[in-house]
Amino acid sequence: MEVYVDDMVVKSQTTVDHTHNLREVFHQVRKYNIAEMISPKNLKEVQRLIGRLTSLARFLPRLTEKVRPILKIMKKQTAEK
Repeated sequence: MEVYVDDMVVKSQTTVDHTHNLREVFHQVRKYNIAEMISPKNLKEVQRLIGRLTSLARFLPRLTEKVRPILKIMKKQTAEK
């Protein structure tokens, strides 16, 4: 299973395994629910989001590429203050 910021991909070798794996994933999602994420509204909330993403960086492929635009905006807003 690969988990991204807003997506989960379940991979399996066979159809039978895939059915079993999907059943398990759906069970876990129902058991723990998935938190709704609200878009950040200000610089402080964006900084908080970046901190959370940074802690997940080793699990998210190419995180730096995806976060780069956010970091540029943060840098501009910080420089303006």
